[in-house]
Amino acid sequence: MKKLIICVLCFATTQGFAQFRLDVRGSFTPSNFWQTDGYGGLPTGAQTREISSFQGGLQGEYDLGYSGITLQASVLFAENGSNIGNTQGFIDNANYTIGYSSSYLRLYSVRVPVEALYKFDINSSWKVFGGFGLYVAKNISGTEKGYYEAYSNNSNSVYNFNINNKVKFNNDPSSATQGVSNVTNFDFGGDLFIGVEHKRWQFRAGYDRGFVRLYHTSYANMGNAFWDLGLAYRIFGHYRKAPAL
Repeated sequence: MKKLIICVLCFATTQGFAQFRLDVRGSFTPSNFWQTDGYGGLPTGAQTREISSFQGGLQGEYDLGYSGITLQASVLFAENGSNIGNTQGFIDNANYTIGYSSSYLRLYSVRVPVEALYKFDINSSWKVFGGFGLYVAKNISGTEKGYYEAYSNNSNSVYNFNINNKVKFNNDPSSATQGVSNVTNFDFGGDLFIGVEHKRWQFRAGYDRGFVRLYHTSYANMGNAFWDLGLAYRIFGHYRKAPAL
């Protein structure tokens, strides 16, 4: 009886691993923030612009039989953020008026996307695929750096000041020009993607949008929105051949 149980477990494990593949994955991500007006009822005066960022890590795939449907999960180290330009800067000092500010907010996180995709065989070497999924990310560090121009109401002179803030993780509002840059601890969002696979290589292009307000001021709410242009290489596993009819 013990031998039978061991044989069954070995067979199940072998079958399970036959459906599993492991890839190393990296992506170039043109990152930005979505933006909505905040609480004051005033125009934000803020503009968000793309920055170049990245993500990379390991990706696992598990086939659901021979249906072409695959479950995919990854563990990625990721950079995201935005270039925030503010044409209507805000500072609590009656002696100055901020005419313009520009800062680069860069966030570093551990991101875990879980996705479902469908793969279609073109031939024995080429496949195309498309899918969707959700991701959760734990933000672990970040900076906001840049400058702002302050117009003195007393001397009518223009002064340049640096922004060099270390990000803190909480839900409080931010004021970069006052040295305060706050970001939420976690991000959560969804993605859509398409791609092509050739033997061990996989290329994908997708779009991710966060559902969480990561960063906000008294005038604007912002969250992640980024493209994902990625390349993966299989380091373990292979596709099973369908049984002959």
